[in-house]
Amino acid sequence: MDIFIIITEVLQVLIVSFTIVMTVKRIQNTGYSIILIFFAFAMFCLVLGDLYWVALETINPDTRVPTSVDEIGEIGTALLLASILSIALKELHTKRAFVTIITILYTIVTAFLWTAWGAEWTKNIISGTYFGYFILATVIACKKTKAFKKITSVIMGCILYIVAALEVIALYVPEEIFDTFDLTCEFIMFSLVAVVMVRTCMFLRATRKKNTLEASQKALAITAFLIFLCQNTMYISGDPFFAIADNLCSIAYLLMFFAVLLYENIRIQEGLKVPTLRGGKAI
Repeated sequence: MDIFIIITEVLQVLIVSFTIVMTVKRIQNTGYSIILIFFAFAMFCLVLGDLYWVALETINPDTRVPTSVDEIGEIGTALLLASILSIALKELHTKRAFVTIITILYTIVTAFLWTAWGAEWTKNIISGTYFGYFILATVIACKKTKAFKKITSVIMGCILYIVAALEVIALYVPEEIFDTFDLTCEFIMFSLVAVVMVRTCMFLRATRKKNTLEASQKALAITAFLIFLCQNTMYISGDPFFAIADNLCSIAYLLMFFAVLLYENIRIQEGLKVPTLRGGKAI
């Protein structure tokens, strides 16, 4: 296995483990908030998946299995993060069917590309389902909190669909120009991630100054969207860009950790309650 990949995964384990330790300390100090508990479990699923993947690649490199433990960990992480958005924003639903339709279509195209690259129908249908749910939760959260201006949302949506279209076209172009298509898609996605990541860092800093619940909810939505972008960039990229995108995912998880802490701090300051767990019961 490439040493760069090993370093990338170990770095992610260290970063995510840091968020777990700090989240657990926060839980002990402030109470058993479900949002904190869900985030800790989400990161725990991610760490276990990373450790399993490193072990599998070390023992049996280049071995593919129908559904591996690391992918199950990814499913758990995505569902728990989506649940955090749902709890923090009270509910996640949209009356506009258009948002749901374009998200489902994007998920179908993504699952199709995964299948074309890996030829594993069952796994990709399962992965596409949870990934689509996470995308939908993130998009609705961004829309509900007005995380981005309308024109910005439209531009980013068009970029994502253009990249997906280019990837589909790349499946049928001559091998001589395939790399051109692939590199173009990677360049576009990495550029989009860079822009959103800078905006996310700036907004988190501004949220600390504003110190309002609405701003912290928006921070959660933006960081979740950044995680989606980083994951999507990672999935369409080959080595060494895959590892770079994986590192960006680690940063995105760390930024969402800060967003969760900001939300919890402001919630406590304003005396707002969220479901908590004590003795195995929600109170």
